[in-house]
Amino acid sequence: MPSNAPLWVKLSLWGLESRTAVLGFMWFCVLAALGFIAYAVSSGEPQFYAGTVFLAAAFPYWRAVKWMDRNDGWTHWTR
Repeated sequence: MPSNAPLWVKLSLWGLESRTAVLGFMWFCVLAALGFIAYAVSSGEPQFYAGTVFLAAAFPYWRAVKWMDRNDGWTHWTR
């Protein structure tokens, strides 16, 4: 992790060891949200719209990847 990384980047990447892992979690969140939305629409059970919070979880992952890409953070990734 670059020492100049903002706190929100450090928290978003906490415990994840590679760009691939971060993107995997991001896409999992997006797909989970879409699954919950699809189920809510098809079943008529509106409480499953709460699954859209997964989109709120995907956003910091995406922003952290962008920050690391712009700041050459992946080449200096150390544990």
